[in-house]
Amino acid sequence: MIRTEEAYRAKVLNTYFEDGILTKFPAKQKKQIIILETLVENFEFDTIYDEGEVTLLLSELFYDALTLRRGFIDFRLMARDTEGNYWRI
Repeated sequence: MIRTEEAYRAKVLNTYFEDGILTKFPAKQKKQIIILETLVENFEFDTIYDEGEVTLLLSELFYDALTLRRGFIDFRLMARDTEGNYWRI
């Protein structure tokens, strides 16, 4: 089962990334999670990022940084406070 999951993950990443850039955001939640788990690795634990930093980094990887930021929060990969600070969880 693990090999199948790893193969599926690799297939998703190969399908949606080209030269490290996300080409499109999948509609299916299972694929979205794989993409977001991969992208969140660009952020360090125990570091606080302001919204501008998060947006800048994500905009270099995909044209719609807002969708990715929302996904990080929705899938509890990052947290956000009321002042617009983000951190990885």
